[in-house]
Amino acid sequence: MKASRLSSDIISSLPPIIKETNLCLLPIQEAVRTSVLSKEWRYSWTKIPKLVFDDRKFRISTELNRSSVMEQTFHNLSERKTMSDKGKFFYATYQVLLLHQGPILEFTLSMHGANYGCVEIDQMITHLSRKNTVTKLMLDLNNSYRLPLSIFSLQQLTDLTLTHCEIDHQPPSNGFASLTSLCLEGVDITKKTHLDLISSCPVLKRLELGAALIELLKCLHGVAQLTCGLWNVGFEKSVFPRELPTLLVHLKYVCLVHWSFIDKFWLRLLALLMRSSPNLEKIEILEDFSDIWLEHLHEFVIGYFGCMILDLELVKFILAKSPLLKKVRITLTDQVSKDEKLKICKILLRSPRASPQ
Repeated sequence: MKASRLSSDIISSLPPIIKETNLCLLPIQEAVRTSVLSKEWRYSWTKIPKLVFDDRKFRISTELNRSSVMEQTFHNLSERKTMSDKGKFFYATYQVLLLHQGPILEFTLSMHGANYGCVEIDQMITHLSRKNTVTKLMLDLNNSYRLPLSIFSLQQLTDLTLTHCEIDHQPPSNGFASLTSLCLEGVDITKKTHLDLISSCPVLKRLELGAALIELLKCLHGVAQLTCGLWNVGFEKSVFPRELPTLLVHLKYVCLVHWSFIDKFWLRLLALLMRSSPNLEKIEILEDFSDIWLEHLHEFVIGYFGCMILDLELVKFILAKSPLLKKVRITLTDQVSKDEKLKICKILLRSPRASPQ
C-alpha cells in the first residue's frame, strides 16, 4: 500500500514539461484518460500542443452500462450512444477542441471513412484559425473535400500537408507568409491556383508535388528540397524550355517519384532541373525497375558525358539490364579531368553486368 501511494505521488508530482511530453506520445483518447489519475493530472491533457485525430485508431466505448472518461470527469452524460460512428468521431473531436486550453501547435486529421461531411471539418479549421497558433497542419481526408477559405487565416503555419482534397479558392495576397514546407498529394487543384498558391509562399523551402509542371518550377527559386511525381509529364517538344528564367540556386535535393522510361520527355525534364540548379547535391529516383530487361540491346552510345552522378547511374543501369550488350562507347566532355576519367573507369569496371562480354 505504501509503495503504491509512493508511486502515485511520483506520477502526480511530475514537472509539467514531462507530463506534456508523455501525453504527446499517447493517442489522444489515451491522453484524455489520464484525467482520472489524480487531481494534478485532471486537466493536463487539455494543454498538450499536439493533437492527432485518426478515425482508424480513434475508438469510443459504446457499452450501455459504461460512461466515457469525459463523462466521468465532467459528470455530464452525452447522447453519443445513439450516434453513428461518424457522429461519435466528430463529437469526441469537438469535445477535445472545446476543452483544450493551451495553444495548439500541431494538428492532424485523418479520415478514411466514406461520405464524411464537409461542414464538420470546416468548423474544425475555423476553430483553429481563430486561435491562429497552429504551425504544422496535416489533413488526410481520402475524399474530394473542398478546403474552406479560412485555412488561409492560419498565418503561423510553417508546415502544411494536404492529401485527397480540393483547393479552388484564390489565395489572398498575404497567402501563407510563414510556410516553409508544403506537401500536396492527390489534391484537386487547377494549374493557375497551383501557381498562385506556391507564389503566395515567399519563404517556401521544401515542396512535394503529385505532378510535375514546368510553370511551377519557375516559382521555386527559394526551395531547397523538391519531391515530385512525373506520371503527368507530357509537354510538347516545341514548348519544353531549355532552361528556366531564374536559376534554382537554393535547390539541393530532388526526389522523383513514379519515374517512367515510357515518358517521351523524362530526360528533358531532368536535364532542365540539373541545368537550372547549380548547387544541386542529390537526386533520388523512387521507382522499381526490377521488371525492366533490355534483352535485345547490343550497343550503347552516350555523348557529352559529364561525370555527374546521374550519368554514371544511367550507364550502370544499362550494363546491369542488357544481357546481350557487346559495345559501349562513352564520349566525355572536355571538362572531365584525367583523375575523373580514371575514377569513371574504375567505377564502371566494378559495376555489375548482365552481359558476359
